[in-house]
Parts: sequence; structure tokens; C-alpha cells
Amino acid sequence: LTGLSADTRLPITGKQSVAWEGEIDAAADGGTNFGKLDLTPLRLSSYVDISKQLLLQNGMGAQQAIVADLGRAAGAKIDAAMFAAANVTSAPGAIAGTTGVLTITEAAYSADASIYDDFMSAESKLAEGEGLQGNLAYVANPVLMKDLKRSAQVAAVSAGVQGNLVNGYPTFYSNGVTKAAGSADFLFGDFSKLYIGMFGGLDITVDPYSKAINGEVRLIVNQYIDWGVTQPGAFVKATSLTA
Repeated sequence: LTGLSADTRLPITGKQSVAWEGEIDAAADGGTNFGKLDLTPLRLSSYVDISKQLLLQNGMGAQQAIVADLGRAAGAKIDAAMFAAANVTSAPGAIAGTTGVLTITEAAYSADASIYDDFMSAESKLAEGEGLQGNLAYVANPVLMKDLKRSAQVAAVSAGVQGNLVNGYPTFYSNGVTKAAGSADFLFGDFSKLYIGMFGGLDITVDPYSKAINGEVRLIVNQYIDWGVTQPGAFVKATSLTA
């Protein structure tokens, strides 16, 4: 959701129920499983001071490079909060920290095999709970990539890993996903159930005055964003052992 300027409330419809009834029997109450997701702007911010001499010698190229780096840094910070194992202070809630997200028990580590088994277990868990439907994808820590891709060669049997697809589902790797000694996390789920609210765009202010006495220009970045999951049961959080 882009271009937001005020707190936004999204209605959520949960699972309803139906039942077989006789020809003229009264219908049973299917339940009123309604909820809401509130998105409110949370601020991500930083600044960089650049010497005017650097700008004079390198033109706008130096400023543009720093602006691009600030944008990448903002994206990495968003990843680190969204895909963390637990909520990050002052940031929107982590997907894995949302009440109701499904979990699996990881397999004992086996080189080039167990991590793929964990991915299969996540698919099975989601199939049992919500069904394999929607905009399904994996997001994993890059540490898991090696074993996943080598698993396709075990016993000369294809394990369903082809490029950046695991069993046909897109697989993305992000350092924002939590890693620990001997383990790393991944998420599998329907990302159409994740709503991201952007309150304006990435706001970069060029301030030539605050640091003028030092011969510097200050670049200030602000981004206002929030996100949330409308159906936590559409996601599986998991930890794979890496040793």
C-alpha cells in the first residue's frame, strides 16, 4: 500500500464454516470471524555529512552514490526487522513474531539433505493448516543456500531445487533472516497475506546549512513504514541446523 498519509485500518476475514443440512433445516451460524490490521507510520532515519570539497571535486556523482547507499541501507534495515526471529525495538513486528504463525521441528543435521527436508516439512505444515495456495515463497538466510543447492546431487536424485526455485516456489535469500551458531532460519508462506504500508516515499533532505561552518552538507533520510500479516496461519517459521 503506497501513498498513505494517515493511520490505515484493514478489515480481516478469518475462516468461516459451512455444514450439510436437510432440505428445509435451518442453516447453522458460520461464525463471524472478522478482525483488523492497523498500519501506522513508524520512522526509519539516518543522516550523512559530506564535505563540500568532496562535492566540488566529484560533482553530484558523490552525492548520488551516497543517496543510493542510504536507500540500500534502509532496505536492509527493513529486511532485518521484517524477517527477524523476534520483534525489533521501535520497528514494525517481525513476521515470525506474529501470534499464530506455524512452526516445525527441524531435522537433525545431515549434510546436503536435512535442510531440504526442513523445507519439505514447512510445505507439509502449511498444506495441513491453510493449504498451498496464494503467493507462496521462501525467504531464507543465505547460509542455507549451499546445502539446498547441493541436495539436488545427493544420490543423483533431483531434490526439486532448480536455480532459485525450491519445489517450484520462489526462494529469496536475505541476511535479515536470523542466523545463529550452527543454525539459520527461513520462512515459507503466502506473501499476499503480508501488507506493507508506505507513508510517502523515501524522503531524503539535502541540508546545506546545519554543517556549513564545517564546510559540509548534511543528507538526512526518513522513511515512514509499517507492515503486518492478516492471516498468521498462512506462514511457517522454521530453523534449520547447519552443523
